[in-house]
Amino acid sequence: MTVYFQILNPIAPHWTEYSYKKYLNPIYAKLNKNLFIEGSLSNGVYPVFKDNINMLLIKINKYVKGILRKTNDFIEKFRAKKGSNPPVSATYTICENYQNWQVQVFDILSQLKYDESCKLLEPFKDKIIKGLNLDEKKDKKELSNALQFASFIIKEAEKYGKDSLEHKLPFKEVDTLTDYKPYILQMTRLKDITFSIGKNEKEIGTATPGNPNIVIS
Repeated sequence: MTVYFQILNPIAPHWTEYSYKKYLNPIYAKLNKNLFIEGSLSNGVYPVFKDNINMLLIKINKYVKGILRKTNDFIEKFRAKKGSNPPVSATYTICENYQNWQVQVFDILSQLKYDESCKLLEPFKDKIIKGLNLDEKKDKKELSNALQFASFIIKEAEKYGKDSLEHKLPFKEVDTLTDYKPYILQMTRLKDITFSIGKNEKEIGTATPGNPNIVIS
């Protein structure tokens, strides 16, 4: 985030200085991380591009952005139903593992051919049917779910690279959400957020790894 503000600083100096000092520095202070720049952003060294891109940071950034977007969507829906009273808290229920059939879809897709930009080069429907041992006529619902899930993974791989074909996240959601809790509170204006790991199907609901269930209250 510091780099983001530094890059924009020459274009929008007043906004970046205000936003950086108002929002980001307090978060760094709470996390006990010595990442803030003393005085003005202009005192910092301008970012330099490096070839060795840290994909883990990119994935965590994408994850946190998704959490914020989803949380704010739920907040808007909450306000529409409850009137003008603002919500005060959110509960995130995390699913640590995909279901068996979803893991199989990942395995099937990882064995297919892709070009250098990670665009799929062969049809995948028949591979899914055969790999999951589905009957196209009898198992219409299961097949539809599998194909939709496969299409989503393929788009993610094309956009973010072949690492998206891995069914295990490269970070722990609970740890990441805990680290970014002050930032999430700041950006959503909630008073409190809690995290828990779903222990059964009822608790997990529709959650998947990287996509927790969110309840606003």
